[in-house]
Amino acid sequence: MSVAVVRERLVLFLAAMARGSGSLAGDEEALLVVAGNPVRSVCATLAWRALAGALDDAGLT
Repeated sequence: MSVAVVRERLVLFLAAMARGSGSLAGDEEALLVVAGNPVRSVCATLAWRALAGALDDAGLT
């Protein structure tokens, strides 16, 4: 999977979590269940935000 595809999925997932809805693939869609609970939402997005930070730190776009 290319970095561009990973970035696109990151953006789509985090936007869907912020809205509480969206059309995501498979397991990503299942995580939307927690979007209404702020504490669980933070936990559900932690790995995604860490991945985004790692890509940024590595200078990968």
